[in-house]
Amino acid sequence: PLYVYLSVPIVWVLGLSVFSTRLLSAIAGVVAVGGVYYLAGVLPAILLATSAWHIFFSRGTFEGNLALTVFLLGVCFWVKYLKDRKLKYLSISLLTTVISMYGYQSERLVVPLWWMCNLAIYKKDLPRKFVEWFKVLLFPVLLGLPLLFIWFSPAGLHRAQGVSLFSANANTSKSITNLVWKISAMYSHYFSPKNLFWEGDYDKQRSLLGLSVFYWWWIVGWVNGIILVFKNKVKDWWLVSWWILSPIPAALTPDTFHTYRSLMFYIPNTIIIGLGFRDLIRSKISKILFLFASVFSLVQLFSTYVYLTPMVRAKDWDQPFKETAAKVNSLLKTEKKIVWDRRISEPYIQYLFWSG
Repeated sequence: PLYVYLSVPIVWVLGLSVFSTRLLSAIAGVVAVGGVYYLAGVLPAILLATSAWHIFFSRGTFEGNLALTVFLLGVCFWVKYLKDRKLKYLSISLLTTVISMYGYQSERLVVPLWWMCNLAIYKKDLPRKFVEWFKVLLFPVLLGLPLLFIWFSPAGLHRAQGVSLFSANANTSKSITNLVWKISAMYSHYFSPKNLFWEGDYDKQRSLLGLSVFYWWWIVGWVNGIILVFKNKVKDWWLVSWWILSPIPAALTPDTFHTYRSLMFYIPNTIIIGLGFRDLIRSKISKILFLFASVFSLVQLFSTYVYLTPMVRAKDWDQPFKETAAKVNSLLKTEKKIVWDRRISEPYIQYLFWSG
C-alpha cells in the first residue's frame, strides 16, 4: 500500500491523471540516482541514470520502483552509521528499510535476510548496551508489527502462493531435491550475462525492443567489478550481500527471468559495473572509447524508447484503456452485462481510473 498512500497528497494537489499517478515513481527514480551517488560516486550514478532498466520502471506507476528507492535510502543511512557510529542513523536505516517492505513483495523477503547478514558481518560496529538497542529498535519494531498480519493473512499469502514454485499452478515436482535444483537454476538465471546484457526479459511488457537490461558493452565493467569483489578489493559487504540476496524472490517463481520481481537486483549490479569501469578507465583512449560507447547507447535508447517500441509493442500492452473505458460506459446504457478479456492484464483498475 506504500505507493497508494504516498500518492494521495500528489493526486490531491494535481488531480487524478496519468502524470500525477506516475510522478511518485519518477521522483523515486531521481532520488535513487542521488542515493547511488552517495554510496558509490559519480560514475555508478551516471550509469544508473542512463540505464534502460531504471528509466523504464521509473516512468511507469511501478510500486516496486518506489520500494527499491526507499530501501536504497535505508542502505545509505546504514553506510552513514558505519562511518559515524551515531545511533540515530542506525535507527533511521532500520525504520526506512521496514517502510520499504510495505511497498513490494520482494522487499519483504530480502530486507530481513539482508539485515541478518549485515548484523552478523558488522557485529563489531553495533551497539553494546540494551538501552541503546531499545532506542534503536523501538520505532522500527512498532512499524513492522502490522507486516506480520499482512504476511500471514489470506490476502497477504494469496499473491505469493499464486506465483511461487510451491503453488499448485506451477508445473514443478514438489520433491525437495527437484525444488532445490529448480530454485538454484532459476537463481543462476539472474547472473547470466545472456539475460543481463543480450536477451533480457521475455515478456514484451517488461522490456524495450532491441535492448536488454544493461547495454551489451557494460559486461566489461560487470566482469571486472565481479573480479574486484572476489579479490576482496570491494570490501563493502552491504553491497555484496545485497547483490547476492536480491534475486531470491524472483528465483522462487516459475518465470526464468523476471525483471520486475528482481528489481532490487539492478542497483547493486549497476554499482558493481560502475566500480569495474572506474578501475578500468584510466588512460585517455579508454575514456574516449567509454564516452563514444555511451553516446551511441543513449542514441539507441532514445530511438528505441520514443519511436520503435511504441510502434512495434503497442499491441502487447493490451487495448487502449482510455478509449475502451469510454466504449464500455456507452454500452452500459443499453447492455446489462459486459465481459472483458483478461488475457494480457487485469482491466478493473484501468477501467476505474479512466471512468472515474
